[in-house]
Amino acid sequence: NPRDGKPITHDLVSVSVFHPSNAWADAWATALLVVGTEEGMALALEHDLNVLLLVRDGDRWRSIASPAFKDYFGDTLLEELGIDAWTPAAAQ
Repeated sequence: NPRDGKPITHDLVSVSVFHPSNAWADAWATALLVVGTEEGMALALEHDLNVLLLVRDGDRWRSIASPAFKDYFGDTLLEELGIDAWTPAAAQ
């Protein structure tokens, strides 16, 4: 964690950001991973980022999509892949 130099301890495991610029997407993915699920998704909402989060939920994994991801890829993809659309409760 660049904030304090210690390992990250939150449940956010991976962030994918979809954007035409690889460098831009990589920079945002790194930043969102550092801050965690809630703060990361708040930033994604604020900046209308097309984001997919992979979150550890006990002994299982969950994928959570930002509204921009849902708008771009559609409900069908989310349903077929079992991806949750973001709501504050989706992070719980």
